[in-house]
Amino acid sequence: MTIKLDIIDELWDLKPPTFLPRSRLFHQSPIGVGTPNVESLTSYVSRLAVAHSVSPGTLLAIEIGPLVKTNYLPNTRTI
Repeated sequence: MTIKLDIIDELWDLKPPTFLPRSRLFHQSPIGVGTPNVESLTSYVSRLAVAHSVSPGTLLAIEIGPLVKTNYLPNTRTI
């Protein structure tokens, strides 16, 4: 039996895997995607805020605002 050393098995790939940055927010799919009754962005943000037990304004100011580099609430303090 001969062993071929020049063949690399894809199961032995020793490179560390790459991961996308993780979100701190709970994942929720928008309601009605692909239908005429798709959920609005306002409704989606409201449901996401309820899932995290915060107001929509707090969710926008603390979590989403810094990602788009916009301060939605002037003189906000971090919680």
